[in-house]
Amino acid sequence: FFLMIRRPPRSTQGVSSAASDVYKRQYQRRVHGDFIQRELVRTMSSMKLRELIRQVRLCKTAAEERAVISKECALIRNAFKEEESEFRARNIAKLLFMNLLDYPTSFAQIECLKLVASSRYSDKRIGYLGLTLLLNEDSEVLMMVTNSIKRDLVESQGQFVVSLALTALCEVSTAEMCRELYAEINKLANSTNIYIKKKATLSAIRVLRKVPEMVDEFAKIVETLLQDKNHGVQLATFALMREIIQVEPKYRKTFRKLVGTMIKTHKSLLSSGYTPDYDIAGITDPFLQVYLLHALRLLGEGSTEASEEMYDLLTQLASNPDTGKSTSNAILYECARTIVAVEASPALKVLGINILGKFLANKDSNTRYIALNLLKKVVRLDYDAVQRHKATILDCLKENDQSIRKCALDLLSQLVNKTNIKSIVKELFNILVVADIEFQADLAATICWAVEQYSPSIRWQIDTTIKVLTLAGQHVKDEHIYTLIHLISASPDQHSYAAHSTYLGFKDNLKQEGLVMFGMWMIGEFGQLLQQPFSDSTLTAQPVGKAELLKVIEEVLENPKTPSKIRDYSLTALIKLSAKLGSEFLSQVNTLISSQMNWPVSEVQQRSLEFQALMDAKFDDKRKELVQAIPLSKRAEQLAQERPQKSGILEEPEEDGGVIKTKTSGVEVAPAREEAKATSPKFDIGLTDLLDAPSGAPEKKAEVASTITMLEEVFKDIGGQPNIETPAPVQMPVNTQPVVAQPQTQSANLLSDDLLNFNQGPTQLLADIKEENKPVEKMQIVGFADQKLKIMLELEGKNPQKPEERKVVAYFSGISGDELTGINMQIAVLKHMKATLNPASDTTIKGTVENAIRQEFTVINSMAGVKPMALKIRIAYNCNGQPMTGTQSATFP
Repeated sequence: FFLMIRRPPRSTQGVSSAASDVYKRQYQRRVHGDFIQRELVRTMSSMKLRELIRQVRLCKTAAEERAVISKECALIRNAFKEEESEFRARNIAKLLFMNLLDYPTSFAQIECLKLVASSRYSDKRIGYLGLTLLLNEDSEVLMMVTNSIKRDLVESQGQFVVSLALTALCEVSTAEMCRELYAEINKLANSTNIYIKKKATLSAIRVLRKVPEMVDEFAKIVETLLQDKNHGVQLATFALMREIIQVEPKYRKTFRKLVGTMIKTHKSLLSSGYTPDYDIAGITDPFLQVYLLHALRLLGEGSTEASEEMYDLLTQLASNPDTGKSTSNAILYECARTIVAVEASPALKVLGINILGKFLANKDSNTRYIALNLLKKVVRLDYDAVQRHKATILDCLKENDQSIRKCALDLLSQLVNKTNIKSIVKELFNILVVADIEFQADLAATICWAVEQYSPSIRWQIDTTIKVLTLAGQHVKDEHIYTLIHLISASPDQHSYAAHSTYLGFKDNLKQEGLVMFGMWMIGEFGQLLQQPFSDSTLTAQPVGKAELLKVIEEVLENPKTPSKIRDYSLTALIKLSAKLGSEFLSQVNTLISSQMNWPVSEVQQRSLEFQALMDAKFDDKRKELVQAIPLSKRAEQLAQERPQKSGILEEPEEDGGVIKTKTSGVEVAPAREEAKATSPKFDIGLTDLLDAPSGAPEKKAEVASTITMLEEVFKDIGGQPNIETPAPVQMPVNTQPVVAQPQTQSANLLSDDLLNFNQGPTQLLADIKEENKPVEKMQIVGFADQKLKIMLELEGKNPQKPEERKVVAYFSGISGDELTGINMQIAVLKHMKATLNPASDTTIKGTVENAIRQEFTVINSMAGVKPMALKIRIAYNCNGQPMTGTQSATFP
């Protein structure tokens, strides 16, 4: 038994033992396997970029593409893990391609830094390219490359390595990196190598945007850079000069001494012969000429002396014939912009405007568009010169390009005045007939605005507005209809003419919602005048039968597409007609009113129920007085006082070549369209106006008192509980528009909302009426003002129920003539206050426009009466593409 026992092998790996041979063979096999695996990874990850692109393009589905990309990314990760440096640049190039396909490649950021630190140019090239594409300013690893860039910003490295570092610095750099490297950039800007000097000058622009306090360092080298004859360096220098002026405007005065040198440079470009390196379509370096004119414009603004130096050059450029090529047009356009901006003579300004007039006749849409945009800024400077191109501007309204049409319409609205209002409106009507639906809304708004501002007579304004409602009534805003209602209410001699003219226009055109709404108001207010014939020099109309009036209203109510707002107007017209048609038509009126009791909008149901209650026989004696015509609103009285000379038919003054004299330069500049919109009156006929009659009208006071007495009797008869059943409303969206705000008839004011609410007694109703009739306190202060933008804050009256809550309206006005975009207002208040900011009506102001934007906000002051309302306003906007910010404080006492 003992002879069968064998000694186990030693556990040590001795040289002479058999076990050591086993361990040796296992170790060699493991090393050999690792070597094969590394070689396999190296071979597979060394696929060329072109092969990867070919494989991706052969993929027929997105899934196949993802599979190829995932496999290649895995191989590249393994190569990075194994510290394989032979194919690192090739792998980064493939990752750049994947990044273009929007695949995640952030794992390669460190590898890019390794390539940047490499001594080989081929590696640096791929490394800097990956640095600019795979990293951004928020990358945490970006600061790690600062030292590598600093080492490369040495001229001894060679111009190509230096240019790679400067280019990367322009693309991705933080403020800390710019502070660290600005000394090297400043030194390279004075290099004798043209290539490096140009790159360093462009990099200086990036540094200024990140670190504005370095402006003094770079302002010193501008004059030296302008001495260079290389066009690339000059182009970069003008861009640097523009950036310096935007960062620190005080250098505008310093650089004005260089105007002479810049003019000589430009004249040398004009007189130089054919240069193959810079010639484009027969013009020597148009890019440099455009940049040079831009710099001259910045230096000539506000300086008569600098502007006078430019006269000869600008006149020479403006007198050059238009070749129709884009290069010459670009120079002419920049010349026109410079002429408009600098302190040029009147003759030179006319020459610049004539350039824009030629652009309007150009076949290229982009050329016409930029000309229209610039003319909108010029019109406030020289109205006469722009007025001469009115016919060409009108032709632009017929373009197929929507942007050109809208731009031409905005410009035309600034050209309208009292002498050309009829001719322009006539042309706009011709275009309105054939315009598409989108453009009809803009045309209708412009015509209504122009008519309200410059109408030669009330009769012409009524006819023109009704014509707009007939052609594009669905696009006319309610505020224009309300203004027309005010005007007719304030003109008693036009009541009969307006009633017949409106009825003839809308009885066979019930598809135009705005026209139908206005027609319902006219029928309810002046239905008795329609039953009488009318005849004058412009209109002859037969009387309208009572049955015909009811038939028109019935047709409107039976149309299922009629909006709820028009149904409200129609019901109010019916209750008014009930006192004017006679007893034989009361049953038909009552039937029409009852037909709307089950309409799925609660507002229509409520009005139908209230009016049906008034149709009860016990109110027959009081109904006629209750629905009589309401007194003039404050707005109507204001119109009657402001325009007494326009009642009736007046002849339009003859045009005198569009020349109208004003206070300053003999030109009457029409206010901008946005300004009129912001200041246009809102319709305010309501129960307050009924009880707030003028002191000089005692008969109105008596009428109001009589109406209140009748209301008390009505509520006394009805009592606190209704004796009619209210049908269950249909479950559909409810129209929340208040009836009191609708101005169509007096019953819409006397008999709306809670006026016939059976749960409210007459005592509470009259108390609410007196409370609403209290005078409103308004206050206006300047909330913010700088050289480009001004904001006025208007504090509206107190709410008796919430005295601590105040509503503030902010009106934004452009004062510099520049285009302001992205306007954003933020408000900060103290701890005892709370502010709620509503969205603004717009975010763009084009030109000098007063009250172009309107924005409301509510402030709740818990210590009202003890502490004033203090606000801190922060404004951010872009002026000609450059961001602007500002913060100011405002306090209401």
